[in-house]
Amino acid sequence: MAEAQNIRDKFDLYITALSFTLLAAAVQTMSPWSKVGLFIATVETLAATALLVSGLLGLFRVWWLPNLYSYELVESEYEDKIELIRAKFPTSNGISFSQPSKEEVLSKLDEYHAFLNDIKSHVKKQKRLYSWRQNLHLFFLITGILCLFYVRVSIGIKPPL
Repeated sequence: MAEAQNIRDKFDLYITALSFTLLAAAVQTMSPWSKVGLFIATVETLAATALLVSGLLGLFRVWWLPNLYSYELVESEYEDKIELIRAKFPTSNGISFSQPSKEEVLSKLDEYHAFLNDIKSHVKKQKRLYSWRQNLHLFFLITGILCLFYVRVSIGIKPPL
């Protein structure tokens, strides 16, 4: 699991770096609108804007990713605590409890369950948001690349001097 997270982290960093690298290349090779026309200059500006948005979304995702891991860690910790309580204090009626009482243990177990359910719903929501941001990030990256490709094919592969 840790290896998969490491690979995902590296991929996120790579895609974010690719966005900014392509943005730098697009800005450095932009043509003045008087040489290529207003439409091509607009598409080129759209490409640079899409790459900038993609890069910023990538930075936000990379910055936010440790929070997702910490939520998952808390979730697994509380699942372990609940299992430990269950193993230590079985809930069958034939067993008598000295200290703490059966009711105290069951109420604590219910508290842990409620807290764990809150954490699980929050983790699920955060994973959905993360996935949405990732899709948006890749959409802007691909849009920027396609716009740049269109511009370069329209004016020739060589950037203007």
